[in-house]
Amino acid sequence: MNVPHDEQHSPARIVSGAWLDAQHFPPLQYAIHELIAEGLTLLAGGPKIGKSWFTFGLMLAKASGTPALGAIPTEKSPCLLMALEDGYRRLQGRARHLLGDGVPIPDGLDIVIKGTYAELMEALVVWLDDHRDQAPVVTIDTLGRFRPPRTSASDSFGADYRFIGDLKRIIDEVPGGSMIVVHHTRKPSNAGSEGGGDFVDQVSGTTALSAAADATVLLTRRRHEDGAILSVTGRDVREAEYALVSDDGRWRLDGTSLAEAADVAREARRSDSTSDDTKSIVALVEKRALGGDDTRAADVSEALGIDDHKARTYLARAADRGQIRKSGRGLYTRVATVATVANASSTGERNTRNTRNTVTESQTIGQWQGSGETINYTPEDAA
Repeated sequence: MNVPHDEQHSPARIVSGAWLDAQHFPPLQYAIHELIAEGLTLLAGGPKIGKSWFTFGLMLAKASGTPALGAIPTEKSPCLLMALEDGYRRLQGRARHLLGDGVPIPDGLDIVIKGTYAELMEALVVWLDDHRDQAPVVTIDTLGRFRPPRTSASDSFGADYRFIGDLKRIIDEVPGGSMIVVHHTRKPSNAGSEGGGDFVDQVSGTTALSAAADATVLLTRRRHEDGAILSVTGRDVREAEYALVSDDGRWRLDGTSLAEAADVAREARRSDSTSDDTKSIVALVEKRALGGDDTRAADVSEALGIDDHKARTYLARAADRGQIRKSGRGLYTRVATVATVANASSTGERNTRNTRNTVTESQTIGQWQGSGETINYTPEDAA
């Protein structure tokens, strides 16, 4: 069979391998190279970490044809920002902050801030039809403000899949068109969600949202920190992680290119893993010390399932940082505190300790940090 069945009025189009092999398709287009491809991208992040600033910055860059995230070249395209959680005054202020004094908001950026679901869908379809030959870009901020109300009796998975599927069909009909749907992440478990598991599982709602989207992007940033990680996966995009920096609302790559930002992200992941191992080792040393036992590398290996070399290395590093202290050849114990030294002094001894980075256990005494010098304690010193 060489003729698609839809030409014979079949409701389901069936094509042959020979037909598929003979086709010529345009290459995949990116709104933002390696990050936002044509089709529908679900962008998720925690509340108040800067998702709206992030996407607004992307739209301003794309609408003006200037570098996105400070380093990624873009081609100018018409953009529609459906900023359903913001007003005109806030958007104007953010635009002037991001663009700089005297730089006008690009004329290629159109904005919608409110409407019913039916009104928003109509505006979206009409706008895309007006710009269908210009590889337009749409951002819906946020999914929750855009989607229609759902009855409690509805099937959550099916409703999510149909909703994203409807948006995807709309953007798929526009050659080179891209749609970003901003959404929230789910509340982290007690164990925390960063650094482990599949980051797609952090998207709030059912798995249908990510399943129906062409790509999922996760923006993660710890509170009160400027550094962030942008995780990307999808059907057509390359799965990767990139380090970002947020400077007073201005998002940029942590590096001069995506490759450098990816290197920084990999190093951050390794550091996080090392930090977790170190915390586990320090906790083990402290637990054993409370039972009157010093800790060897072999004890760490047996308890935590890591090799002896790694255990020795981490024990030595933790001791160098003052997180634990060396009590003998190959032996480690917990760091002495003001409280424990005071207790020893009360027996009549005058304790002399060479201590580094000591942390008090008693808030009534207060915190103290050693600097490596020899300090003599008496009961009066600790009182």
